[in-house]
Amino acid sequence: MHLTALPAIVECRFDQGLIAHKVGTWRAPPAVSRRQLAELRENAAADGYSVVHVRSAEPIEDLAPCFQGCLLQFEGDRDAALAVLGRFPQKYRTRALAEGDWPAIAALYRQASPTRFSRDPAIGPARALRHKLKCLRTYWQDFPGFFLVALGSRDEVVSVQGCMPREGCFDLYESVVSADSRTGFALAAMLRANLELCRQRFPLLTGIVTRIYSDNPVSIQYYRKLGMVHTGSDWFYHLWLEQRRATAMDIESLRETVARFLHDQFLVDFDGNKVDGGTDLFAGGFIDSFGFMELISFLETEFGVEYAAEELLLGQLNSLDGLVASVGRKLAEVAPGAARERPPQS
Repeated sequence: MHLTALPAIVECRFDQGLIAHKVGTWRAPPAVSRRQLAELRENAAADGYSVVHVRSAEPIEDLAPCFQGCLLQFEGDRDAALAVLGRFPQKYRTRALAEGDWPAIAALYRQASPTRFSRDPAIGPARALRHKLKCLRTYWQDFPGFFLVALGSRDEVVSVQGCMPREGCFDLYESVVSADSRTGFALAAMLRANLELCRQRFPLLTGIVTRIYSDNPVSIQYYRKLGMVHTGSDWFYHLWLEQRRATAMDIESLRETVARFLHDQFLVDFDGNKVDGGTDLFAGGFIDSFGFMELISFLETEFGVEYAAEELLLGQLNSLDGLVASVGRKLAEVAPGAARERPPQS
C-alpha cells in the first residue's frame, strides 16, 4: 500500500497547518476491502498524516459516510475546440495573470458558488477558499504564462483560468467567473486565448483534458459543445485521521507569516533592536489608516478569517503580538470540534 504526500498542499502547508499538518493521497485499486481500508488508516496515522484523499475509479461502499465527490474527465482536441470557439463573439479582452490580480481573484472566489471542499464539516467555506487560492497560486508559479484573466469594460478582472502543459496534453484548470459575467463569453475568451497560446508554443501537443464535478451540468454541457468526450470518472473521499486545533508550532508559523508581510509591505524590521512583538506599529509610524485596511485584507485572505467593523476599533491590532493573538483566537473558534463550529450551508 503506497501513500503519497500531495506536494502542492504540503508546500502550501494546508491552512497553515491548523487543519491538516500532513495531507496524503491514496489511489485505490479496482476493488477495496475493509481490511485494506483498516490498514490504510493504521499506516497513515502511524506516518503522521492528518487526512488522506482517497481516489478511486469506482465508488467505495465502506467509505460512503465520508465526505465525497465525483470528478468526470473530459478529453478533446485543441484545434477542434478552437474551431468551435472561433464562432463566439470577442466580448472580453484577456491577458496573463499578474501578481497584482490576486486580491481581485480572491474576491471572485468569495462570490462564487461554494466549493466541494467547503461542504466538508472539517474544513468549511473560509478554509476552503484559502486552500483553493494557495493551490491556484502554486500552479501559477509553476506555469506563469498559461494562467489568464479576462477583463471587463472597466479593466476589472472578471474571470481566471489556467491551461497547464502536461505529458501528451494540456490540462485546463480552475475557471471562475464573476456573477455579472456568467454568460460563457468570458470563459470562451480565455479558453480561446489559452489554446492559441498552446498552439504557438507547443504546435505538436494537441490534446486537451479537463475535470468537471458530476453535479455541474452547465460546465459539462459547455465542454461537450467543444467536442470533448467523457473518458473516465474519479471518486474522491476525505479520510480524516486527526482533527486538531492550533498548537504552539502553528502559532509560531502564523507569527512568521504576519511578520513577513509587515516586513515586506511596511518595512518593519523585527530582527533589529527597536521593534519587537509589542511595538505599536501606528505610533511607530509604520502603518497609517490606508495601510491598516491593507493589513486587514491580507489577514482575511491569508487565514480565512473575518473582522467586523467594531473589532477594528478596539486597539488590539496595533502590534505583531496583538495581530497574532487575534487571528489565533479566530482560527481556534472555528477549528474542527470547537464548540462554536457551525455546519456549512448547503
